[in-house]
Amino acid sequence: MFAGLDKIDWLSLEHAYGPAAEVPEILRGLVSSDPEARELAYEDFADALHHGGDVYEPTALCVPFLLEAVFEPSTPQRAELLGLIASVCGVDDTGLDTWTPGEPDPHENHRHAATARAFVGAELPQLLTLFDDPSVEVRRALPIVLAVCQEHWTTTLSVLRSRITAEPDPHARAAVVQAVGMIAPHLEEDAELDAALAWITERAADNDRPIVQLRALATLADIDPGALPDDVASIAAAAVRAVDGTSVAQHVLSLDTALCGRTAERTALITELLSCGSNDVRRLGCALARALVREWRGDHSELARRVGALLVTPELAKDATETLDYFGPDAAPAADALLAAQDGSPHLLRALARTGDARAVSAVREALGRKDIPHDIGGMLYGIRAHALPLLPLLLERLSDVNDVRRRGGLLTAIGNLEHTGADAAPNLVELLESGARDSALFYALRALGPASAAATSTLRQLCTEHPFDAPLALWRIAGDPVPALAVIDASDNGMRLAAALGPAATDALPLVRARLAEACDAWSRMHAALALWEITGDAEAVVPALITAWRGSSHCRTVVARCLAEIGPAAHTAEGLLRAELAQPRRHNVGVHFADAVSEDQELLRACSNFLGFFGPTQGN
Repeated sequence: MFAGLDKIDWLSLEHAYGPAAEVPEILRGLVSSDPEARELAYEDFADALHHGGDVYEPTALCVPFLLEAVFEPSTPQRAELLGLIASVCGVDDTGLDTWTPGEPDPHENHRHAATARAFVGAELPQLLTLFDDPSVEVRRALPIVLAVCQEHWTTTLSVLRSRITAEPDPHARAAVVQAVGMIAPHLEEDAELDAALAWITERAADNDRPIVQLRALATLADIDPGALPDDVASIAAAAVRAVDGTSVAQHVLSLDTALCGRTAERTALITELLSCGSNDVRRLGCALARALVREWRGDHSELARRVGALLVTPELAKDATETLDYFGPDAAPAADALLAAQDGSPHLLRALARTGDARAVSAVREALGRKDIPHDIGGMLYGIRAHALPLLPLLLERLSDVNDVRRRGGLLTAIGNLEHTGADAAPNLVELLESGARDSALFYALRALGPASAAATSTLRQLCTEHPFDAPLALWRIAGDPVPALAVIDASDNGMRLAAALGPAATDALPLVRARLAEACDAWSRMHAALALWEITGDAEAVVPALITAWRGSSHCRTVVARCLAEIGPAAHTAEGLLRAELAQPRRHNVGVHFADAVSEDQELLRACSNFLGFFGPTQGN
């Protein structure tokens, strides 16, 4: 095998890390009888020859040898090699690369992938013989490789369509549908495209072949969503019920992904899955529900109730808890189920607390009474911050015996969130400060309590050099003394935050603030400078354009910007359109950033937008 491999001057070619001298060793490793050697070779190929999906000249030159290995029946993992060939030829989760010479290709990846496709096309006759291969895994991997043969699509499509009746394996038939779906969007002749779409639509209506039907529905959702039946959710759910749920998970996931922003159809599909008798299918429904709610706004109450109902099933309780935790406040309709399921699990408690339900207070109280309080006690307390005042004595009791910084920070933040109503905590906080504690959460709690923390002023003054943001800010909030803060205000974001906190008392810092606003290059810095200018001067004319620029510059600035615009009121009328557009967006503003309270933070943005737009009434025509 691999005659001529060593005749290629691999050293003169380059991959991701330089000269490609080790290519022969990698290729021989891919066909090794030693599983560990094969695994290492696959890793090396992905890292050096297909790094981040890139295709280099030596990568393309590997394809004839990979095909030779596939054609040899004794080669191990032939299906995996076919998958590797497809990837090199430009197949990924988004579809198929169909670059042609003359199109932009700054790094020559597309050109090399086109070379790889030409190698595959040259072997099309022998590839087609693999439809009769005894290996079902090979027959499942083959259709996607055939889809890359752009110069031979007429032949390929004809063969693929004929396989739907000849192929005995349902998953191999589903791969045929997927391959036709990859080719269809790139067909230049309308008649060819219409024929391909009609063929896929027929498969989507074939209730006797549920696996093929699911793949066809997912394909239509991706390339021709208008052709989907109105009852796509119930059709898909019936197909799932007709087969082993685990065997079609990938097809259902593909359908859900392709439906994207069509949240009504996705919700209906997930609701059906959560109602299935198979635990595997309901577990899949939980996973899809998490993805939907994390990315898309809307009414998720029915999903929350359906997931909540799974808490009583021991095999599904963990999945249901994780899902409702993702929901955050959108899990409120499942609060009764979460309350009934409380068993001491910190994950269950956190999911309940994040709903904001006042009944979570008793469960949090119980958790605070344990020897080892939950590691994420801060997240739990944040969820019920509006109801936490009765917990203050217990919070203070635990504060004295908790040494873990994260747990103590959660307790301190909870006390600070009580603001002036938590004034009774001041002596304990002062004592903690004087004992040497310097947590940022402690400074936050002290300043949040305001004048009640007056006994801390002497120590805070001594800490202004060591803690040039937290200590001066606390002194301002507690004693109304601006001098320490004025002494450390600079052009940093923290400097602007101090200036904003002081408001008119920071008038002497105005030149610095205006200069910072003029030179700020990123959205966050511009936002902080604009907030400082507003708090000091109340000059809406100068501030609103900067806030709008910050809004456009980073979606993660939007909640703070919207709050400031609501404070400015009608004078910020030029931002009305932006905030109305945000309210109309179905997608959450913080998609792609993974943190526990993402749904809650998105809802805070929507509330801030609504508060601002309340000054202007409904849009014209409503």
